[in-house]
Amino acid sequence: MRFGQIALAALMATTSLSLVATPVAAQSSAAERVQDFDIPAGDLATALRSFGRQARMEVIFSAQSLRGLRTAGVSGRLSAGEALQRLVAGSGAKLVRDASGAYLVQADESVDIGDRTTATDSDPARTTIVVTGTNIRGIAPESSPVQSYGREEIQQSGATTTEQFIRTLPQNFGGGSSEFAPGGLPNDVNSEANALKGTGANLRGLGSGATLVLLDGHRLAPSSSIGDFVDLSMIPVSALERVDVLTDGASSIYGGDAVGGVINFVLRDDFEGAEASLRYGAASNGGADEWRASFTSGAAWSDGNILGTFEFYDRGNLTLADRPEILAPEFSGGGLITARDSFDLLPQQTRRSALLSIKQEISPTLLVSASGLYSKRDVESSAVNNIGSGLIINSDSYSETLAANWGVEYEISPSVSISSSMTFNKLNGRSDSIGYVYPGTEVDTTSSNEYSSDLWGVDLVLRADIFHLPGGTVGFAAGAHFRQEDFLAESATLGVVRGAERDVAAAFGELFIPFVGSVNASPGMRRLEVSLSARLDDYSDFGTTVNPKIGVLWAPTDGLRFRGSYSTSFAPPPLGRVGDPGIIGRGIPTSVLAGLVGVDIGQYPTLDGTNMLLVAGTSRDLDPETSQTFTIGSDFEADWTDGKFSANATYYNVNFQGRLGQTPMPGNVFRELAPFIALDTPGAFPDGTVSFFPSEDEIATVVETVFEPIRFLAGGSLENVGVINYASVTRNLAVTKTSGLDFNIDTEFYTEIGAVNIGLNANYIFDFEQKAASTSPAVSVLNTLYSPTDIRLRAHLGFSGERFSMNTFVNYIPSYQTDSTQAAIPIDSWTTIDLFLSYELGDASRRWLDGTTLSLSVTNVFDEAPPYVPPLGQFELSGYDPANASPVGRFIAFEIRKTF
Repeated sequence: MRFGQIALAALMATTSLSLVATPVAAQSSAAERVQDFDIPAGDLATALRSFGRQARMEVIFSAQSLRGLRTAGVSGRLSAGEALQRLVAGSGAKLVRDASGAYLVQADESVDIGDRTTATDSDPARTTIVVTGTNIRGIAPESSPVQSYGREEIQQSGATTTEQFIRTLPQNFGGGSSEFAPGGLPNDVNSEANALKGTGANLRGLGSGATLVLLDGHRLAPSSSIGDFVDLSMIPVSALERVDVLTDGASSIYGGDAVGGVINFVLRDDFEGAEASLRYGAASNGGADEWRASFTSGAAWSDGNILGTFEFYDRGNLTLADRPEILAPEFSGGGLITARDSFDLLPQQTRRSALLSIKQEISPTLLVSASGLYSKRDVESSAVNNIGSGLIINSDSYSETLAANWGVEYEISPSVSISSSMTFNKLNGRSDSIGYVYPGTEVDTTSSNEYSSDLWGVDLVLRADIFHLPGGTVGFAAGAHFRQEDFLAESATLGVVRGAERDVAAAFGELFIPFVGSVNASPGMRRLEVSLSARLDDYSDFGTTVNPKIGVLWAPTDGLRFRGSYSTSFAPPPLGRVGDPGIIGRGIPTSVLAGLVGVDIGQYPTLDGTNMLLVAGTSRDLDPETSQTFTIGSDFEADWTDGKFSANATYYNVNFQGRLGQTPMPGNVFRELAPFIALDTPGAFPDGTVSFFPSEDEIATVVETVFEPIRFLAGGSLENVGVINYASVTRNLAVTKTSGLDFNIDTEFYTEIGAVNIGLNANYIFDFEQKAASTSPAVSVLNTLYSPTDIRLRAHLGFSGERFSMNTFVNYIPSYQTDSTQAAIPIDSWTTIDLFLSYELGDASRRWLDGTTLSLSVTNVFDEAPPYVPPLGQFELSGYDPANASPVGRFIAFEIRKTF
């Protein structure tokens, strides 16, 4: 708890900092700074973004209101304030400052520049942008914890793909459905359904299905063989403008399945010109070599724009033979040593993605838009499914997705608008596999499965500034939503094995109330805002639910804010679970199973000589998952002439009820041990988890409910059944609770040669526990194998000059252990360092070099091997923990990017 005490102190530090630091007016000091500017003539909004980057100074404007306005540009050594004035002069816009001193650029309605859309908001500080976490335009949900990562931050992370970037975030747990664990994890039954080898987001470690993933604010059709998560690898990183991460519940805004939070991938939509990039990388010790090539082109005119992106990505596989340092002992000798080449730690994959986006103003009050994304990914993988017998499974799979969105927005009056959007998303996938026993004898394990997931929906939203308070304008949004979801899984031999559909109708409303603002602020009360939202969802298969959310923001000074939120969520089971045919059974002599899991059957004489039935699958009486999320935090910001500082801390508490999973095991041990634990510790499991000496009727019920004949192993049979073990049946658990602290700190210093940036992003988990039933004891999985660790952090040190920039990242995972028993095996801590270097070419005599950037990234600079853990062959896991480490080692990538 020592780190927890430090982290809580950090939460309080954001308050105390305001007492010892007197922030200088940020914009005033920045405006006086003299530096070199080079902003070409062109679109005013684009030029203002360039100014903000060069001056490191915030300028507030609405890109839509400035559409069609152009600037003559600015060049030379000037103060930032003077450069901004020259940039705006003659453009048809005007530069103003609000009461807080912020610089605002607005369209000058006294200037006639044709058919452009003019600024209509009476409050100059408001924009017309809708951000993640709210339906109201022009505000950010500051009462909720939101982290936004821009395009430059994504590039400098060294990530080649979208899922690689999300994996770097401390708030995202690496477990769950992941390409690092294509066979699944023993403590996450849903991860075993990853037949298409995709990767999902997993905020707070609540499962890949508990994080809502959006593309430009729209839902996507889910992947996997049960349709429970969105595959991040289908989203091309080259098409992204930014990534917004909302880390509290958001069902009141977006509907169910936003338990752990929301990740919104925002696409580029205002790029002008063309950009081409080529990236190559490979592990220094061999394997996982990858190529990424992309091309983006965009154009803008007075009342619209268009953008297109194409990305190609190809990565080779990484085998166990490439990483002898994590070689499982089972491979260290004998005939299986050459099978290491068939054990993929990472599968080979190839992806092609294309994006097209267009916006057009039909009139000054009517805007239409459309976008489409096509992505196809092919995967080849091989794994030794059972290390002891050398059963090699080769599989080929593909995923193909098409996402299309249409929207129209009509401005009824300067303060009222209405918008409608329609989204359609379809994902098709196929997985083919065949089994071999080394050295190449084919066995009867051939399977071929196809998956189809469809989603279409329509939204209608009314937004309005309904009245004014002394603190500002009260914002309002209300609307309706309807969507239809379908999921189908088909086997070439069995036909339809899972299939279901669902209709969802919803009504929602949201209110933003600024009680105190710049006009009526007083000492100790600079801002006071309340956000209220609620959503009613009616599911065709699980009834009606209402989920509210309340957020409060209080700013006692200009640089210090306190915030809090409370919300509820409601998520019905994924369609692949709803359509699951039921359970499967396996029979094995109890003594044989005891030997496999390291139990002395002599200590349980009543079970010696009996048979055990292991029952797995999905319960037929599933209920929705529900949750309550509470957050409280603070943000502190200070600016001075030569730099700026920011810090924020957020405490969160999630009570997740009815989470779909298998019975949690004390000590995080295997579920095959449940009968022996139940005898040693009566009451460890809820009634019905283990049945001793079942009746003939109970055995007959199992036989009748399985959807395929029971398989018997090692001579097992239905005679003399001593135990039925139901611990592996997927059902609703009573509760999963987790709480913790997020902490971010960032400091930037300006020097004559560039800016230096130092920061830390950390997550500390206080507890993470599960209860199978209200009467059973809580089971903590924190700091155990394949589960979250209590600490995860990523620190950075960077420099940005006129053409050269660099960033160094330090990633840390603490030591933990395989389980929480006395016989647990310790697992070492893991610290890695990443490096990113970038240099922008340019030469007055060789203009063709302008806009060319060379970059080098090195992940895991010192090639730190992941800590060794015991292998688990039946899950294709060998030698390391894929939830908390990576087997890739040092990875070096070079990229050349050209804009023109």
